[in-house]
Amino acid sequence: MLAAALGGLPVSAQSHSWGGIHAPVLDGFLHLVTSPYFILPITGLALLSSRDGRSGLLQAQLLLAAGVATGAAVTFAGITWSGVVPANRLLIILAGLLVVTEFPLPRVARLVLVLSGGALCGHELLATEAPAGMAFRFSIGAVLGAMLLHGVVAGLALLSSTPWSRIAVRIAGSWIAAIGLMYAGFLMMRV
Repeated sequence: MLAAALGGLPVSAQSHSWGGIHAPVLDGFLHLVTSPYFILPITGLALLSSRDGRSGLLQAQLLLAAGVATGAAVTFAGITWSGVVPANRLLIILAGLLVVTEFPLPRVARLVLVLSGGALCGHELLATEAPAGMAFRFSIGAVLGAMLLHGVVAGLALLSSTPWSRIAVRIAGSWIAAIGLMYAGFLMMRV
């Protein structure tokens, strides 16, 4: 359904038409939900957040939104961190490993990880490919995209009550960690 929805969108939105000419909220939303650099860490954080049940999921979603908005606000203020890209790749690896090993991370630590992961994603989104105009509206779309992606993945993971479905969640974590390792390797090759 997501592929059909994306296929029906205007070509200008699919080709990252930054600048606020078309729809900056839609541009921010699409950039976040179509880029693996943001899909993977948010998916890993969502799988971690699902361990706390529905009540923890709401807190995690709000903290993720606050994190993405904070990362974007830091970029708005003109502060950019050159290490945001490697840090986000390490976040992908860490989130994947925490999911696959089912490491007993305390709830507060998971929430802090969600908040800081959201801040990394928000900062990288605007620091690496900043829109030419209407960055505030672009960020609103990114926050909405992060919340939607996190909610869908964590909601599906909440349904994993049978042993085979819990194994599927752990396999997803191993894929996230493996892809994060490949991205980190590609990043090191460019250095």
